[in-house]
Amino acid sequence: MWFDVQAALAEIEGADQSGCESAPAPAPLSHVAQVAQVAHVARPQPVILETTPSASDPETLHDFLRSEGPHTHGAAAKALGWGATRAWQAEARLRAAGLLFYDGLGRAHLVAI
Repeated sequence: MWFDVQAALAEIEGADQSGCESAPAPAPLSHVAQVAQVAHVARPQPVILETTPSASDPETLHDFLRSEGPHTHGAAAKALGWGATRAWQAEARLRAAGLLFYDGLGRAHLVAI
């Protein structure tokens, strides 16, 4: 759950200051409001991955592994902006074609032809 800026500002404005004579003066409300506005717009944006499988996915993954070296399907998915399922499906097609194998760490290696 995100921090509710408006509720926090209302709580600060309505706080009872009767027992706080020796405490330092609170920051001016305008500064608090500015910080709250920054916090309000600083929400992280969701990452939208390209998840639709394509006929060219195995070729794309093959080219990626040729240029970057062995990767797990999760690491390849992250680098290519795919979901892990999409990367795994492309790996499965390459493996079925005899173009890659997995090492003991689960990384896909291209078969040297």
